[in-house]
Amino acid sequence: IRIDRRQRPDQDGAGGLHPHGPITASSAEPVTGSNIQDMSRSIHSFAPVFSLRAKVLILGSIPGEESLRRSQYYAHPQNQFWDIMEGLAGAGRNLPYKDRLKKLKACRMALWDVAASCVRAGSMDGCIVPGSVQTNDFEGLFKKCPEIAAVFFNGKKAFELFMRKVWPDIQARRPGLLLTVLPSTSPAYASMSLAEKRLRWKK
Repeated sequence: IRIDRRQRPDQDGAGGLHPHGPITASSAEPVTGSNIQDMSRSIHSFAPVFSLRAKVLILGSIPGEESLRRSQYYAHPQNQFWDIMEGLAGAGRNLPYKDRLKKLKACRMALWDVAASCVRAGSMDGCIVPGSVQTNDFEGLFKKCPEIAAVFFNGKKAFELFMRKVWPDIQARRPGLLLTVLPSTSPAYASMSLAEKRLRWKK
């Protein structure tokens, strides 16, 4: 991800693009074959983080349980997103959450999730109930941020959801948009080291 540290954000991202806003959810119990149906529930993502001059959009699938509980993007202590953002935007986990978001916006980076809502049991993408995903208003975001030229996906699930449920409706209006899949920062993706993930995200 190539970023411009010299620009200042024109405006904080507003919740107008998102019908629900942040919500708080309790942590789920471990999922087993016998209780997965009972534990399935509807969850909602957060409002986007952006400045009007954003050039890069980073997309996840939908927040995990710890993120929902704290109403923060990538709140799980073992998620490596903020470790990577420390090197790219100076937005390390040592900073207060609001300051991290300001750093991203100052570097013209926007943050959101593909799904606005879905039914899921537990915190894993694999627990999302097929057919339950409702996507966010990307056309609205692109209209507010016309300089977005690249979308980077935090893992394959976000990319798959975007290509299946969003891209067919917007590709004719966004022919030059660069789409890139990056290694997931989730603790569930432990087969790649943090050092290697940092290198891949930096490129």
